[in-house]
Amino acid sequence: MKRLLGVLAVCLILGFAGHAFAGTAAGDNTVIGSVAWTNLGVEDEDVNIWDVSGQIAVGRFVTDQLQLEVAASGLWMGVNTPGGDSDQYLFGIMLRPNFHFGTQSATVPYIGAAVGGYFWNFEGEEDTVFSYGAQIGLKQFIKENAFLQIEGSWQRFELEEPTEATIDAFRVWLGFGLKF
Repeated sequence: MKRLLGVLAVCLILGFAGHAFAGTAAGDNTVIGSVAWTNLGVEDEDVNIWDVSGQIAVGRFVTDQLQLEVAASGLWMGVNTPGGDSDQYLFGIMLRPNFHFGTQSATVPYIGAAVGGYFWNFEGEEDTVFSYGAQIGLKQFIKENAFLQIEGSWQRFELEEPTEATIDAFRVWLGFGLKF
């Protein structure tokens, strides 16, 4: 993980030096693959939840700054409680409008919101869950049509079945994307 962050930092430094010129414009399409690991916040302090996440996002810039993106995510969660451990699986689709700043440079920061739903499997019991959140990130172009992405996101899940709970997920995503 430290090595990956080091490579990302070097790419950011090269981008600030003007090594790779790129940017975003209306009509651009993107596809991004990302991974994340996180510890999730829950209401019960005796419960520890962590996950490994993967995400594929497909987007289109409707203006030079506004990108509409659809993200499909899969999560595997390990739940550790005083009563025992269990695994949970989630698959979700989120609609994510993102607003980009400084779109004519190699380094493009953005901020956005997310809304969608998840299919949740908890110890064999299944449920569909509404979810919403926000994200802030940075696209660092390494070539005119290729970029690295780092994103911090918050996402809330409101569960009713099989157990009533609110889960706040704070993640750092690392990804690679293509613009076409």
